[in-house]
Amino acid sequence: MILENHHPALDDVQRGRGLTPDQVEAARCLHHDPRYRLIPAAIVSAFYHWVRFGDRPGGFVSAVLRHDLVGAVAAADTSPQRGLVPIVVYMVNELPMICHGSAERMDRWAEQKQREREQPAHPPPVVPAATHPHPKGGLAD
Repeated sequence: MILENHHPALDDVQRGRGLTPDQVEAARCLHHDPRYRLIPAAIVSAFYHWVRFGDRPGGFVSAVLRHDLVGAVAAADTSPQRGLVPIVVYMVNELPMICHGSAERMDRWAEQKQREREQPAHPPPVVPAATHPHPKGGLAD
């Protein structure tokens, strides 16, 4: 049974169409907010990967993130064009402002996420020198 007020991507799940787990999760999150009903789950998935990991999205989502709406319309197939207003509302309301607005902001965001990936999750604790064991059995001077 397909519910009346839900995200269309849930129909794809019910009909056995191939969606990635991220797209399925995005659709489930979005169906609770009617403002975002027309946003394809793949777009929300691209936003998620951009915000969480700094993964560069495709042409349409990149243009939206740069606030280049003319470029977004030119890069879109008909599906995202239908939902362009909800996509922009979603971006403004749900994404950190520092990750969109211009190509320069996108570059800084991608660089920040790259640095985060390169840093260890938990740096080793700093132990004061006096508590380090001396190689010959005593404490360091």
